[in-house]
Amino acid sequence: MQNAQENNFITLRLKDGDDFLSSIKEIIKLYKIHSAIILGAIGMLKEIELGFFKGKGKYSLINFKGPMELVSCQGNISSNINSKEEELIIHLHVALGDKGGKLYGGHFRSAKVHVATEMLIYKFEKLKLKRKLEEQTGLMGLYF
Repeated sequence: MQNAQENNFITLRLKDGDDFLSSIKEIIKLYKIHSAIILGAIGMLKEIELGFFKGKGKYSLINFKGPMELVSCQGNISSNINSKEEELIIHLHVALGDKGGKLYGGHFRSAKVHVATEMLIYKFEKLKLKRKLEEQTGLMGLYF
């Protein structure tokens, strides 16, 4: 993995076989990120699992062996208000394209990089993104 920072922007390039989520967690530790926006990511993924929200915190899962083009990826990094220790939550949504040009999307759960993936993150200094379980939806709602 390559990575660099300029001001509050962090860019990274993941290589073939890298675990997508574990790589983001490494960057979080390296750059001491507590709140951030994942502005975008592009590249290719394989062994992908997405979720589709069914209600009350439940997801139906969709799996793709891949490879798939990572057409778009956005999200944020926040902390869990309910956690005694600072537990960070990485919340991502992705759009994936297959070799026929068909597009799929959903809540990102897991994947490995196929060939390469590039990502841009903006790290907040003062603004603190936090999540709290909401009874009505069963989701971890975003607060700031």
